[in-house]
Amino acid sequence: MKSFRNRLAVVLSALILILGTGCPQPVEPEADYSTDVAAAKSSLAIKFASGDSATSITQDITLPAKVGDVSVKWNSSNTAVISNDGDVVRPAFADGNASVTLTATLSKGTVSDTKAFSVTVLAVAPYSYTVTFDSQNADTAANPSSIIVTEPATKVASLPTAPVKSGFEFGGWFTKANGEGTAFTTSTVVNGNITVYAKWTAVVPTTQYVYTLNNSGYLYKRETTSGASWEKIGNTSLSSPLSLSVSGNYAYALDKSGYLYKRETTSGASWEKIGNTSLSSPLSLSVNE
Repeated sequence: MKSFRNRLAVVLSALILILGTGCPQPVEPEADYSTDVAAAKSSLAIKFASGDSATSITQDITLPAKVGDVSVKWNSSNTAVISNDGDVVRPAFADGNASVTLTATLSKGTVSDTKAFSVTVLAVAPYSYTVTFDSQNADTAANPSSIIVTEPATKVASLPTAPVKSGFEFGGWFTKANGEGTAFTTSTVVNGNITVYAKWTAVVPTTQYVYTLNNSGYLYKRETTSGASWEKIGNTSLSSPLSLSVSGNYAYALDKSGYLYKRETTSGASWEKIGNTSLSSPLSLSVNE
């Protein structure tokens, strides 16, 4: 009897095992997230910095990674301008504005969809540098006193009219006062606001003399400055030319007709007639040396 019961237990266990394995288990139906994804797609938007918009981007943008419990991944058509994370690098002025397409992929479960955004990143504004011309106390200043260099230009097209300062000679424009620094010309590349300064060189005044001949044939000279004294520099019987060494640079001669000549003291220099008198009264001749 005991042996029979043992065999029956084994048969029943085997039967239970067979029946349990063969019966299909209940399967839950897969959730449909289409509605969730569609709703997320409808509300998905890019967040722009203050003052920016889809057609005028100048700063980084915010690309949402989720809308509710729907995941969002982004792909940029030009990552050099807008990265997949929304970092913005504006194009150079010369390259112009950049159009970029940002594609969002929304997904939940096995359901996914995409949404594209067309945006424009503005090129950086053109640089604009001012060159200021300091005439250094000139009587007449340079005109204009400043020139603006705007991209794509890199140099001034022309320099202003030169300033004027009594007793001085203008020697150009320099990056430091008193002619120091670097000369500034139309070939100088301008890469920032800059002030350039006029260079002045004092002009050594030319000594000016007045010459006078009296009735006795005496020749005098004096400087034209106020209060200068007459200096007798020679006389002649007026019968033949007389050479009078007035300075180290010139010799002067007077002929019997009253004509005054000068020439350089260098060998072979020619005589130049510089005055004439009737000899009845003194003659004043203005001569620069």
